[in-house]
Amino acid sequence: MGPQEHDLDFFHAAGSERDSRMAEAIQLIENKRQPDGRWPLENSYNEAPTSPMTETIGKASRLNTLCAMRVLRWYHQA
Repeated sequence: MGPQEHDLDFFHAAGSERDSRMAEAIQLIENKRQPDGRWPLENSYNEAPTSPMTETIGKASRLNTLCAMRVLRWYHQA
């Protein structure tokens, strides 16, 4: 996932109010959703991970899916 997903997750975690300026980033997240309802891993970094990465670029990512679902639920809640 790109930085927009993680930035919005930060706003969610900080207890920020939803804002119309977030709409473009929300649309990007929604557009990246695969037909099976999951989000792919888009990037891999050469830094040493704190836990072993078993995900492949382009394939569904459990972490990205969790993050995207959490952000979308927060943004779209009444």
